[in-house]
Amino acid sequence: EATGTPPADFTVFAQVLSDENAVIGQGDAPPTLPTRHWRAGERFITYHVLNYPETPPQGEYRVVVGWYDARDFARLPLAAGGDAYTLLTLVIDG
Repeated sequence: EATGTPPADFTVFAQVLSDENAVIGQGDAPPTLPTRHWRAGERFITYHVLNYPETPPQGEYRVVVGWYDARDFARLPLAAGGDAYTLLTLVIDG
């Protein structure tokens, strides 16, 4: 949900991270409606296909999401600290 109109167009990143924080899968995309057109109180949903350069081995991985400015790839900070929100734990088994 938008809390206001962002000052620029931002891109969503969705990453699958290993225990060592290595990116093993990723799916970045701007939202359908550019963020500079968002208004406070509006809600938006984005969908992301996670691409893997190679098949990940069995294990547990963190799926994180966040925002960045595509002009300089600077991530937006979270109010709670950091620049990525852990969405879920992904378990890959045989």
